[in-house]
Amino acid sequence: MQSNQRIIKIIVLLALVVGIIAGVGVVYGVIFNKVVLTVEPAAGTRTIINKASENSSPLVVDTTINVSQTVSKGTYTVTFSGDTYQQKTSYITVNKNTTIQTPVLLHSPDYLITQLPKESAAAQKAFIGLPQLAGYTVVYQSLYEQGDWYGAVLLPKDPTTQDILRIILNKNDKGTWETSAGPSIVFYTGKYPSIPPQVVKAVSNKQL
Repeated sequence: MQSNQRIIKIIVLLALVVGIIAGVGVVYGVIFNKVVLTVEPAAGTRTIINKASENSSPLVVDTTINVSQTVSKGTYTVTFSGDTYQQKTSYITVNKNTTIQTPVLLHSPDYLITQLPKESAAAQKAFIGLPQLAGYTVVYQSLYEQGDWYGAVLLPKDPTTQDILRIILNKNDKGTWETSAGPSIVFYTGKYPSIPPQVVKAVSNKQL
């Protein structure tokens, strides 16, 4: 009888030990699977973070101000946007305390259109007086990227004897427009590594 009671006590004790170990393991897993995610949106932007999942993408953070939140380690989708910016989405793997800041965002085409009248005169001042452009008229112009790139197409007085030309300008750190490429009939990205390829292609491929 005492032997049976002793066996029962041992079994109960073993069960308690196993339960404690399992509980500690769960707590350990929960605690050490958590990290702090800090989000620092740039002024005028919004950051949305979702947990990447095959079946769903539960919302984790949606903010326009700095926030910190405890999250599980894993992969997340991060979407950056703003009223005047093009949306940008990327994936990040979070396995330690992480800070997410807004990357460089390109302005939206609609916003750039509203800014063009403010920049047009200053940009054209940089090239209108060039001797090789005598008699040419700007028939198309546009801003690109963050509004710091400008492209124009110029039509000669007599298109039967002169070529349609294109020009690309960049606004320097002092806020002054400078010619970066052209005037030329066409541009090639490999020849202008300092100019964003999409700008070179957009200006070069613009058809009238």
